[in-house]
Amino acid sequence: MKKYTSKTNEQKKQELDELSEKLVQGIKGYLESDNYKELLNNMNKFHSYSLQNCLLIGLQCPNASLVTTYPKWRKLNKQVKKGEHGIKIFVPIRKVLNIETKQKDENGNVLKDEFGNEIIHTEQKTYLKYKIGHVFDVSQTEQMEGKEEVILSPVKMLKEDVEKFDTMFNILKSISPVDIRIEKIENSANGYYSDLEKLIVVDEGMSPSQTIKTTIHEIAHSLLHKGGSKKYSRNIKELQAESVAYIVCQHLGIETSDYSFGYVGTWMEQEEQLLENLKVIKNCSSFIIDRIDSQLQNMH
Repeated sequence: MKKYTSKTNEQKKQELDELSEKLVQGIKGYLESDNYKELLNNMNKFHSYSLQNCLLIGLQCPNASLVTTYPKWRKLNKQVKKGEHGIKIFVPIRKVLNIETKQKDENGNVLKDEFGNEIIHTEQKTYLKYKIGHVFDVSQTEQMEGKEEVILSPVKMLKEDVEKFDTMFNILKSISPVDIRIEKIENSANGYYSDLEKLIVVDEGMSPSQTIKTTIHEIAHSLLHKGGSKKYSRNIKELQAESVAYIVCQHLGIETSDYSFGYVGTWMEQEEQLLENLKVIKNCSSFIIDRIDSQLQNMH
């Protein structure tokens, strides 16, 4: 049996650097190959994970659908199959350190108490570091013999019961930060968000799925671009809102084949802007999905 030897700090750092580079190159690969939708699909499937980790999972295991750690699979009565290799992710480690500093007066002299002891001020500081952890996809597991099978996606099953348009539309109205109205829009727009009026208007007469898609798109605007934000260009704002709508609609099982993303190429100018936009999309879509799922669970 091969003897296990722990990795040195230098080896751990090198492994983290390699995984970070894999992430950046993987994202660029998605965009350069015009496969942006697949990148968004990964954000949807693993929306409870960080942006970096949900993308890493998709890069290493493109067919992954439901992942968690080895111990959690065992709690779900699933055993990781022999010979399967874990999917690498970043795991944050928070370390709390006590930082001691000597108290000084305005002249820089160390202050002392009545017994002549130097006065020490202790402050706790939290540092965030990362290590590499591993998760496994459900396809890498098998049911444990003699154990009860656990239903793995109850929320998805609940969604299949929600067939009425009115139900989903009312859920979206309840989670929207502004009022939503359906009324005739004279121009060709499917909908719009008015920051001044704190209002979303969706064009009447559209199909149920298009109405839901448009509503989610405008809710994304109301969450991301309130206050007349000038941080992003109009094109980027539209790309953010459309990307959020795509992810949420994927989560709800609403047809998404007609989505198009015409401005993805503009993100390639700066790597920092690319990651910032993806993080904004990830956080907003996760926020909406979590609240929709919570409403569905409460209904049932």
